[in-house]
Amino acid sequence: LAVRGDFRWEVKKRSMWRVRLSFDGTLYGNNTDKNYNRFGATLERIKRNYQVGLSANYTPEYYLRHLYRRPMPDRPTGIRYAAATYKRLIVAANGNARLSDKVDGNAMLGYAKRDYNYPFDERDNNTYMIGAGVNVEMTERFEASFNLTMDLSRAAGADSTNPAVDDVSNNRFGIDI
Repeated sequence: LAVRGDFRWEVKKRSMWRVRLSFDGTLYGNNTDKNYNRFGATLERIKRNYQVGLSANYTPEYYLRHLYRRPMPDRPTGIRYAAATYKRLIVAANGNARLSDKVDGNAMLGYAKRDYNYPFDERDNNTYMIGAGVNVEMTERFEASFNLTMDLSRAAGADSTNPAVDDVSNNRFGIDI
């Protein structure tokens, strides 16, 4: 069962400020471990030739899957698999602008934090995101777009010298045409 809610409010008529609050949740009947909720808030400034916004999304608990726990000095025996869950916060600033009659540009800057449950603390990570792109209206029915994105993610386990600690740091680069 999926539940979604969305509330939009214009601060004043024709003020060009918009506030949006959202809720997204999923309930599973057979496996309640996978239930999750997500909350969001957005503030946008809309003008004729541009739009800027700030947004935040928070997921209080999300079940990833059961992960293998390597034996470590503080837990040499016991359960080898455990449920990995995390909390996530994402904040972002974005902007879109009309550059000419047929060309739009966009840019985004964001930050995300994932906080895993014990015993997976080494997977906690901070991700920095940046992106930019253009959209060109070629004809009335055809447009072309080009977007570049980059995510740099640094995990808490990246600095560990312990071989039993996973480093899940990663960098992602994307080109959309």
